[in-house]
Amino acid sequence: MVLTPKDRRLITEAVMLLPDSMRNRWLAWARPLSVTDTTEAPYETAEIALRALNAAECDMEWRLRRDDLHEDARSDLLNDLASVQAIVATMRAENVGH
Repeated sequence: MVLTPKDRRLITEAVMLLPDSMRNRWLAWARPLSVTDTTEAPYETAEIALRALNAAECDMEWRLRRDDLHEDARSDLLNDLASVQAIVATMRAENVGH
């Protein structure tokens, strides 16, 4: 699974929703990477990313249902949600998580 810098940024934010052991494995892989490099993630790392993105998608959908969400925050959240969904679709197309 090839991950762009933007993909890695979103995933790094999303792994904060996962248990420590998974978060630590992701961060051990992602931290030494350059912020400008597109990289190939090992299958195990891609599985962690998929779990994190699925959790983030649920969290974002929950936040979008809140009545007190500011319009600008809603717009940013919708953009991030679309990006997360695109990454998840790509991962599923590459059979990550199967």
